Amino acid sequence: MGKHKRGKHTMPYFPKKRLALACLMIGLTPPGFADNAIALTEARKAELLKQREAIDAELRKLGQAVPASQPEAVGKPVKSAKTESNSRTLEAIEVAETRETISPRDSGQTVTTIDAAETKSTVGFSITEVLQSSPGITARQGNGPRDVNISIRGSGARQTFAFRNLKAYDDGFPFTEPDGLSRTDIIDPHAYGDIDVVRGPSSALYNNYATGGAINFHTRRGRDINGVEVATDFGSFGYQNYYTTIGGTNDSGSLEYTLFGSHVRGNGFISNSGYNTTTENFLVNYAPDSLNRFSFKFINNDLNAKVPNRLTLNQFNANPFSSGLVTINGRSVSAEQANQNREDRRTIVGLRWERQLDDTTLWTTRGQYSLRDINQQFATVGDSQIPSFDFDTGVTRSGHLFGLPAKHHAGAFYNYSETEGVTVNNFRQISASSFIIGERGQITAQTRGNHSNIGFRAREEVEIGDVTAVIGGGVEHSNIEATVRNGLTSANQPSPINVDNQFFNGAGEAGLTWHANNQLNLRTRIGSGYGIPGIGQLTTATNGLPGNNTALQTQENYNIDVGFDWFPTSKFNLGVTGFYEFFRNEFIAQSPGAGLASFTDNIPESEHRGFEVELDWRFLPDWKFKAAYTLNDQVYINYTESLRPNVGSSPLLRDRSGNKIPGVEPHFVNARVSYDRSSGPLAGFGGFFEFNWVDDYFINNANSLQAPGFNIFNANLHYDRKINGTFFKGFSAFFEVQNIFDDTYVTSANVIATQLVTGTNIEQNAAQLAGNSNSAAFFAGAPRSFFGGIRLKF
Repeated sequence: MGKHKRGKHTMPYFPKKRLALACLMIGLTPPGFADNAIALTEARKAELLKQREAIDAELRKLGQAVPASQPEAVGKPVKSAKTESNSRTLEAIEVAETRETISPRDSGQTVTTIDAAETKSTVGFSITEVLQSSPGITARQGNGPRDVNISIRGSGARQTFAFRNLKAYDDGFPFTEPDGLSRTDIIDPHAYGDIDVVRGPSSALYNNYATGGAINFHTRRGRDINGVEVATDFGSFGYQNYYTTIGGTNDSGSLEYTLFGSHVRGNGFISNSGYNTTTENFLVNYAPDSLNRFSFKFINNDLNAKVPNRLTLNQFNANPFSSGLVTINGRSVSAEQANQNREDRRTIVGLRWERQLDDTTLWTTRGQYSLRDINQQFATVGDSQIPSFDFDTGVTRSGHLFGLPAKHHAGAFYNYSETEGVTVNNFRQISASSFIIGERGQITAQTRGNHSNIGFRAREEVEIGDVTAVIGGGVEHSNIEATVRNGLTSANQPSPINVDNQFFNGAGEAGLTWHANNQLNLRTRIGSGYGIPGIGQLTTATNGLPGNNTALQTQENYNIDVGFDWFPTSKFNLGVTGFYEFFRNEFIAQSPGAGLASFTDNIPESEHRGFEVELDWRFLPDWKFKAAYTLNDQVYINYTESLRPNVGSSPLLRDRSGNKIPGVEPHFVNARVSYDRSSGPLAGFGGFFEFNWVDDYFINNANSLQAPGFNIFNANLHYDRKINGTFFKGFSAFFEVQNIFDDTYVTSANVIATQLVTGTNIEQNAAQLAGNSNSAAFFAGAPRSFFGGIRLKF
């Protein structure tokens, strides 16, 4: 077998005008600094935190619950319900109390915060297990153990690997690249304290690609860790995860650090799906004085994984855990024979500076560098390197507007990435009639290009009695330049495909939240989003190979949300939201066959509508019932699909208006009953029983083939023991069973391209598609699996 070599990385070339603009933005001179700025010092806050922890401990000894209104950590907003509108008193801004957030938090927008307490004593194999407790969000298996397609309200659900249509952040540092692609390979769930899921189109605040919303992963606070934790998880199919977390502060509290590292390996439950991945995630906050804070971020992930092929429905029914087949140079071979694998690396380095200009004004500037180094071997071999830079600066000020308490925000951003890659045959030619599959061969395509975005945003939040109002907007210019050569051979140098696309976009939002009383919030919001295509989408043709698709347009959506949050007691929280979204030129990605890249098309008009329910009910002491339900109805309003039976033939037109948009589950439910003993000899003992239901959904535009739904049950037992020692502080352990009843089910299904009966203009029916090798779409979920783990705290 040929060796999969990693290419050399060279520093990208930046046009002078872009580099000058980036330097200007990162070096904006702030207004005059106020000498009398007042802020809490980190030392004082650390002291208060210790006092609060002592009070909480005393209350637990007395058998009383810690007040629900008390924040979990200094500077973290008080939450009256898990699903919230994020409105609060517009207080003075202080550097010492700002938390790493995406940006000023939305008012009137639906946000769910997933607490680490829900998942800290679980296996945490991938982010799927964590996110499923939030309504409106789905996560499906992609190409690799932790490659997950995350979708909010079905936006981006047709993506076949990684995810698009939402902005993703880690402690406020984006890991969505300038071209809109985000990969979850860098995420180990054990690193995080909580996760904010912002739902609904949000480009007014989060810029390009936020058609579905945004998600921010927060690493655990160093002061909460306060030492060293060493842990290992293990389980079925050779699963092993060795991870360490180090966190703490210096004596004055001006320095806080969290260092996380993990090494995960396993054999996988599908043939040719073994993996080996290492992740490092560091966050260091330093406040040299009460006016300044610097945050340093470092993330690195190295992945080496075997990757199976997706299966046709007939192949899935015959053997759901086989590696599937792929066609290479006219020969059908298995994933093992093709040596299908990923050898990827992603590195992010960032720095944020928060400067308190006076007691009500905060200036924040962030800059970061990212490198994605990709080496992937499927039907063809793809090598590419994508370095990028991302800068953001903004000022937030608390004050008044027309005599009313208000918060003002204005900001600007610029990001830039370069792409340089090659496509290589996955076979080495020996002679005119002899070749070896699974070894690198002739270069067949070359891609080189760059992608830049620049824009501005403004936002106003106003308190009008019991009502919080927000209005905001943003504008952005994007430029994509690329050159692609396809069909390269030693004797053939075809003309290049040139990309030079300019995009101008804008988005707005307006929201209201009425605090009707201390038990009820009512909210409504109108928002918009947009997302432009990336170089890969513009240069992948309908056959799944490099080609011309430069006519793609920006996708846009507009929505209205109406909802309420009801919390009659500290033990009962209910959130309900209805949404209606109108899309123009929505992207839909379709797979032309196993081992080939998906191509993207625009849908002129489509609609997404539904509602979300979230319930958190502590119905007995130490008992809790938590549930999330989503109804998601998505329909083509105006779409005529153009089919070409053969290359160069006249198109066949098929009207899909009124059909369901494929790839979207119309119903899904997550429910969990849990018990965690809070006092007595068994304090720290707990467990849960969990249920997941996903409905059937269509996977083609004609709505003739469906991915079957499933019901999965999981159970967990855990024990968390705290010890008041000077060195050894405690330990925790868990045992978990996933898929208790050992059901066979489809965990992920791609949207497939329309197939015609050979020699005719008739579309294939469900039975024909189920056996068509070009309709390989399905990945199986894991069979019954057992996991355990132990964590030691020092």
